[in-house]
Amino acid sequence: MIRKKIPCLKILLEVHTKAEAKCSGYGTNTLYLLADNGNSIACQGTKCYNHIKKADVRWYKDGRQLEYRKTRKSLKLVDSEIYLKTTYVLDAGIYVCDYTMFDNTTQWIMRTAVTVEVIAKNTIHPPNILYPSGVAILEAELGKPLELECRVQFGFERDPHQKVIWKRDNKENMNEKLNQETG
Repeated sequence: MIRKKIPCLKILLEVHTKAEAKCSGYGTNTLYLLADNGNSIACQGTKCYNHIKKADVRWYKDGRQLEYRKTRKSLKLVDSEIYLKTTYVLDAGIYVCDYTMFDNTTQWIMRTAVTVEVIAKNTIHPPNILYPSGVAILEAELGKPLELECRVQFGFERDPHQKVIWKRDNKENMNEKLNQETG
């Protein structure tokens, strides 16, 4: 008797990976934005479904919905993108975009997440030699090993290729055995 009076709800959930969706409009899941520059964050995959009617995109950052605020006029939500006139370190985080698509009688909730990291610009300055400063004279014994120490501070590089080259008489030492330690 009770069964006939209680309505039943049936939910169908389909989860598709990027590969299954066969959509080339997806970018990377990690986005590196330069600090102090203008940048944008796109809701990946929205262009794959241009032919299907969809509702507006809702954006979330670290679990909180993003909305236009007068205190942050440099952040604008336009269509399926976030535009940052100036990017700050605090803009780093996990961004999620949601939108609803309607395919005939089926309603689909689409969700994409992207991790945003805010990085500095690559340095344009040469490395700083911390030790030795200037010319250093070392005493050595013939036939005994000699330890040369060089401490260098490199600026920021996104893809670091930091290398110290030892030279003698303005020529690179290719034949001598040198042990390089980094720390």
